[in-house]
Formats: sequence, C-alpha cells, structure tokens
Amino acid sequence: MHRRIEKNRQAHTSHSGILFDPSVTSRDSLADCFRVFLDLRKVSYYPAYRLERPAAGVHLEHEHLTVHTNGHCIHRGKANAKTGSGVFISPESPYNRSIRLGGPAQSTQAGEIAAIVAALQVIPPFTPVTFATDSLHVINGLTKNLNHWEDSGWVGVSNRSLFQAAAYQLRLRSAATSFSWVGGHNRTPSGAAAHDLAKQGATKTEPDELDLNVPPAFNPKGMKLSCLTQTLAYRAIRERRTQDTEPRTKTAQNISRALDALQAALGTDETEAQLWLACRSKSIQPLVRQFTYKIYHGAYRIGDHWEQIPGYSDHAPCTVCRDVPDNMDHILTECNTPARKIVWLLAQDLWPAKNGPWPSLDYGAIIAPGTLKVYKQLERLRQERGPNPAPCEARQLLPGASRLLQILVSESKHLIWTLRCERVIRGHTHSPSNIVRRWTTALNRQLSIDRIIATKLHRSSKAIRLILRTWGGTIADEDSLPPDRVGHNGFLVGIRTPRLLSNGESRRTLESHTPQRKLGVHKGILSRTGWF
Repeated sequence: MHRRIEKNRQAHTSHSGILFDPSVTSRDSLADCFRVFLDLRKVSYYPAYRLERPAAGVHLEHEHLTVHTNGHCIHRGKANAKTGSGVFISPESPYNRSIRLGGPAQSTQAGEIAAIVAALQVIPPFTPVTFATDSLHVINGLTKNLNHWEDSGWVGVSNRSLFQAAAYQLRLRSAATSFSWVGGHNRTPSGAAAHDLAKQGATKTEPDELDLNVPPAFNPKGMKLSCLTQTLAYRAIRERRTQDTEPRTKTAQNISRALDALQAALGTDETEAQLWLACRSKSIQPLVRQFTYKIYHGAYRIGDHWEQIPGYSDHAPCTVCRDVPDNMDHILTECNTPARKIVWLLAQDLWPAKNGPWPSLDYGAIIAPGTLKVYKQLERLRQERGPNPAPCEARQLLPGASRLLQILVSESKHLIWTLRCERVIRGHTHSPSNIVRRWTTALNRQLSIDRIIATKLHRSSKAIRLILRTWGGTIADEDSLPPDRVGHNGFLVGIRTPRLLSNGESRRTLESHTPQRKLGVHKGILSRTGWF
C-alpha cells in the first residue's frame, strides 16, 4: 500500500500513469469516523462492495484499454453554453461515444469529467483501463484531491455531482484504473479523434441522458469532524441555508432585468453568477461596487417601498416628476432632473469616436456595469483584415474600450444617485457647473488611481498598456504629451474638456439650467481635480 502511494507521488511529478485508489475506509484513528453536517435519512448502514472478477485467478491485462477523453464547450461562461464530451478508444471500438452534457454545469472541465463517467458506464468493470486526458484538473481531482473533498463535505467544489459519479464508477470496478496526462499541444491522432467527438456532442440539439446517481454506500455524507475548521463550517452552513431559502423577489426581478438588458445590448447570454462576480470588478471603485450590490437586492428605501408603510406614502413619488414612483430605474433613466441629463451627456461626450457609437443602455444594463463589453465593429475588421474576416473575429473584444465603458457607466450612475440624495434629503440644488465639476473630478480620480496602480504597484508594461487603451482619446492635449505620460510626474494629466460645451443642443441643455450666466470654458485651467 505504501509503495503504491509513493509510486503515485512520483507519477504526479512525471505525469505518467497514476493509479486510482478505490479505498473508502479510514485506517488512521477512530476520530476520523465522526462526521457532521449530514442528513441521517441519506446515510448508508451497509458497506460498499466492489464488483468481483468473473473468475478467480483470471488475468485480463491483455484486454487493457487506453481511453482518450476530451471536453468541448461552446459559448463558455454564458447562459447558452453547450458542452460536449468525447470518448475514443479505436476507430472500430463500440465504446466510442459523443454526448452532449445537460444540466447547469456547462464547461470544458465538466465535459472532461462527463466523458470519464460515460466511458466507465459502458466499459466492462473487469477490464483494465488507462484514461489519457489533457485535463490536470480532472486527474488531480480524482487521484489527489478526492479524499480531501469527501472529508470536507464537498464544500465549494465545482462539478461535485460529476466528480462523485466518476468516483463511484471507479470504485465499483474490479480492475485497475489509471490516468495519464497528455499535453494539449502534443495531441495524438486518438486525442484529436476524441476532441472531434466532443465537438460533435456540443453541437447536438438535445442533451444526452447521463446517469449521475451514486448509491449512499459509495458517497460519504457530511464532513469529517477532525477536518472541521471555522471557514469550512461557515461555508457548509451557508450552502445548507441557500438550498432552503427562496431568492428575494426584488433580487430575482433585478437580476432577470439585467440579464435581458445585456442580451439586448450586447447580444450575449450572461449568467447570474457572472453578474455577481462582476460586482467585484477591479475596474469599479469599492463604493460603487457596494452601490451595485444593494441595487440588485433592492436595499434602498425609495419609491414603492414607502407605499407599504402607513402614513409615509407621500415619500414614494418623485419630487421633480410628481405622481411617478421614485424607484431606482426612474432615478437613473427617466427622471427630468437636470443632474441626470447632464451626467449622461457628459459620459456620452467623453466616449471616444474610435470606440464606435455610444451604446444604447437601459436600466438593466446600467445596474450591471461590470459585465459591459465593447466589440470591434465589423466595418473596422473588414478594413484591417479583408472583406471576409474569420467567424471567430466577427466580435473581437476591445479590453480598453470595455473597461472605459464600465468606468463611465458606474461612476455616472453613482453620481446621479449621490446628487439625488443631496437634493431630496438635504435640500441642495446643483448648478450645471457644479455637476460637471463633480463628474470630472470623479473621472480624474479614477485616472489617477489607474496611473498609480500601473506605475507604482504593478510596474508592468501590461498594466500600462491597459491604461493607455482605456483612457486613449479622453486625455486633455493628449497629442502633446510624451510617450511615457502614464508614469511621468512632470506632466499634469486629466480628461479633456467635454465637447458638448461647444455644440448646439447639448450646450443649450446646460444653459437652460443656468439662471444667472451662460456656461463658459476658459482654456488653460483644466486640472486633475476638475475645471472652472
């Protein structure tokens, strides 16, 4: 036993054949047998038995099979993702399979695990098998991390149902099973055939049925008491509470509204998990991230919230528009207050022409700024790469433009909310010049933070390139600045003067809200802290 473990340790280093250990018993101490966070109704009181060989003393090494598996995912990370799994042994093998994976787990790694499960369900359990795969995640999960995951109750493990089904099929077998890593760049003909089968499976119209049921005897429940930590206990309690708790009505409505808006604006089907992950986007300031998180949950007491409280229904209407509930969608997209109009005009004006037209964003897209993306226009692709660009290039992502759009939308919506609170709660009024100054200050602050992070903290050319791509076309007197303007301390860098102050309708919009004097721009007084 110890020699087998040592051999597997060496195999992990050399990426050679790693033998699967089917043991499910605890041989250390009695303390390892106590488990918590388990449902007694699902506990098995019978041991797990492996299948026996067909006859005692019969050796089947000559029937050894090398199984090549692969996974493929279309639209990875999106709500419309489709995952395929491919199993290839030989051109004439009856065990070759091409399946499409169903369920919420749609990723390349899920396809890799599903391929192993599908192969084990059709290959005789007394035949020795070696799985050849290019996924170290799958190999390490089944040969190195499996016992730890079971001891910790599978808390925080993605694709747990697939891993549990694979572990059950592996432990059920009476023959030895090993895993061998094959680099993706060194793909063999058999590996390429498995990849083709996986791609065929991903293009199927309907998913195939894959049995993922695991008998209780092969699936230890709960968590080992000896492995329990405060972090694991907290996560386990959170998982159990989440399963038993229905989502908030307002949260579900806002998430659904954001997903529909992003699909209409970007043409992509985002997932709910991506929306929550985007709340932590590093392109957005922490205060704005908290603001976005609270919008999703409907945490602000505005609008319709006051209709449910007797005696406070007069707080519900908007103080500017009258007879309209002062909900968040009204505040950010519909209210007739000058602050909202001016802020969105400023954001649209600062948007560089090289990034294409300013996107049409409704409330759902505005509350999810971390997921906004900008793609290169098809006309620009045709100019750069010919009249017929490759299909994969038809929507080429522009990282810098996407990041700038996220910053503009997030800072603008937060400023609109801040000005609204000052107007409603404190009774303040804001002149157009004050609104422009505060918006410019917020953007210049973000620009300064980006410069400091790129030049003082990261100090990498990659970070500097991202800053240049993000803010290119928005800096004042950009053509006269030196090439190393990002890290040069001798130059005052700030966003340029808004163009809307010198054109027709946009200028009249500002002037209509200035009672005493017309808004003027004086050259030479632009700074990082604002202008005027």
